[in-house]
Amino acid sequence: LPRLRFVFGTSVVPALDLVDRQSVTRFVSPSGRTVYQCKHILAIYLSRATGACQEQNISDQQLSALLLPEEK
Repeated sequence: LPRLRFVFGTSVVPALDLVDRQSVTRFVSPSGRTVYQCKHILAIYLSRATGACQEQNISDQQLSALLLPEEK
């Protein structure tokens, strides 16, 4: 942890918290596009490196809905 904190600063603690709670989800569509549901890029990298990233296959239509939610 001290080495990670030295490299990434204080942002490493919230990132590790997201990884510990398995709050990083990777959505993969049949077209090969990938979207992560997590607003912390360091958490994405750490979850992929540790194997803690949740993965879910979704349709291209579902992916579009994630990226372009309808306004109400």
